[in-house]
Amino acid sequence: MGLHPERQGFCIYCRKHVSFNPDVPACTTCGGVCSMTMRFSSTEDAPSYCHACGEPAYVSASNPLCDSCKARPPSP
Repeated sequence: MGLHPERQGFCIYCRKHVSFNPDVPACTTCGGVCSMTMRFSSTEDAPSYCHACGEPAYVSASNPLCDSCKARPPSP
């Protein structure tokens, strides 16, 4: 997929606005040093957000898009 700096995305952990990049779907705070602690200390019910639309969803760093956004054709 890759970086799309002109397209807005969301951090999958805190929903902060970031550049759309499914290879790195987290903000610098959540994707930085605290990310391992946050990921492993949270419960499975901890909120996570689609990297494309920002809606609450069951997503991960390796699968950052919700089912609706995966089904949608990619925007230019």
